[in-house]
Amino acid sequence: MGLFILLGTVVLTAFLAPYFLVLLKRASRQPPEVDGDGRIVLGLTMGLMVLGICSAAFCLSLLWLTVVLVLDSAPWDSGTAIVPVFGSLLFIITGWALYGMFCISLRFGTDGILYRRLFGRHLVPWDEVEQVVDHPVLGTYLRTASGRLYLSKYRTGFQQLLAELRSRGVKGAERRSLVRPI
Repeated sequence: MGLFILLGTVVLTAFLAPYFLVLLKRASRQPPEVDGDGRIVLGLTMGLMVLGICSAAFCLSLLWLTVVLVLDSAPWDSGTAIVPVFGSLLFIITGWALYGMFCISLRFGTDGILYRRLFGRHLVPWDEVEQVVDHPVLGTYLRTASGRLYLSKYRTGFQQLLAELRSRGVKGAERRSLVRPI
């Protein structure tokens, strides 16, 4: 019975994975949304939403594993003692990724960039945008006079933002690493 379930899962995954990849690729090429004020919205692609849902499930499973191990009355050995430490570290890293996906939003228009964080919105005029940085660890962000604006190059509308930044002569906007690979 177990072999049948395993083979069924492999076959189902082999048939469904290409279908979902085509859907994700097609969804990432959708034109960006324009809000009521005429600003272009950097929106989540289907791939980022799926990644966010999987990250949230992973985050919750790490939290559940840590709670189960903490409540376990058996003495801890060297193998299980390290799980809450690494689990909490992975929880923080995954939580930061979830924050970036669902709590940060960016819209841009003729007056500048409207950036929303967890607590409040900030309008950054175009003349305050100094540089586009694509860091391998910190990710992609805009260096401005008022701080860093983190964003993802995998959102819809990013290429339009990049074109706007290039037209305004912002340093770093011409880098090839900013072009979305998909």
